[in-house]
Amino acid sequence: MLEETNRNRTYSVVHYRKDEHLFLARRRIWNKGDSYHSLQHEHAEMELLQVKDGGMECVVDGQNVFLNKGDVLFINSLHMHASELGSHDHCHFNVLLIHPDAFPSTQIVSPFFQAVISRQGKAYLHFPAGEEGTVLLGQEISTAIETSEEKKPGWQLEMLSLACGILRQLWLREESVNVNAESNDALVLNHMVDYIYSHYPEHLHLNDIAMAGGTSASRCSRIFQSHTGHSPVDFLIRYRLEAACSLLRTSDLPVAEISAQCGFEQPSYFNRQFRSVMGCTPNDYRKNPNDLYIH
Repeated sequence: MLEETNRNRTYSVVHYRKDEHLFLARRRIWNKGDSYHSLQHEHAEMELLQVKDGGMECVVDGQNVFLNKGDVLFINSLHMHASELGSHDHCHFNVLLIHPDAFPSTQIVSPFFQAVISRQGKAYLHFPAGEEGTVLLGQEISTAIETSEEKKPGWQLEMLSLACGILRQLWLREESVNVNAESNDALVLNHMVDYIYSHYPEHLHLNDIAMAGGTSASRCSRIFQSHTGHSPVDFLIRYRLEAACSLLRTSDLPVAEISAQCGFEQPSYFNRQFRSVMGCTPNDYRKNPNDLYIH
């Protein structure tokens, strides 16, 4: 059972009784007019809310999450959260809390545990009603509620088995979120790279590149560094140098004109960048071109 907290406080750290330390499973019914809500709080246990009927509104680390019938919400360990009926008339829901100590530290379990429940994982995961993962997770939670209520001999082992099944569903969703984020990053990168290819002769800033991908300057920098190993500006400079190399090989244009056509405002800056990347001057390259210099 939850220890009592001071309702005048807007934040609390919640502790559970030691005899319910590893698993806590409850059925709850909230009705309009009963003023049911939870204070902003955090606890070591990971929490799962399964809405059986009605709905509720939750806040996790300042993010609003709206739950309806059939939804499941996972709230990670030590993340601030609260819930209330909000605009709903009622909410029938299951609550399952699992302490991290419930999971054995084995070579099989630990990698999944670290990916989901540790600070590496998301603050919360929302499972919308009807999805396959939501149905499977809901079945695990419902069975855990029944197992906790009946407490048949060896029920703790059954709870451990269910907890591992729940961990697997959480891990699968976490991986799916990461894959989707990675795919989205790749799409954003393509837009930004295409913009550089089309506008490299112009006077470009980091914000120009970021806007082409519809993202922030900080995310732009992170995506470029992660996918190319270079900052956006460094990537731009290197592409300009590749274009300059092509003109040095195929035209008789003066070096200063090539510098300007490739987006370098000062020939002296162009020469410094060229020597830094190519290991030679533009004139030396023109005499003995070798694309392998660029790396």
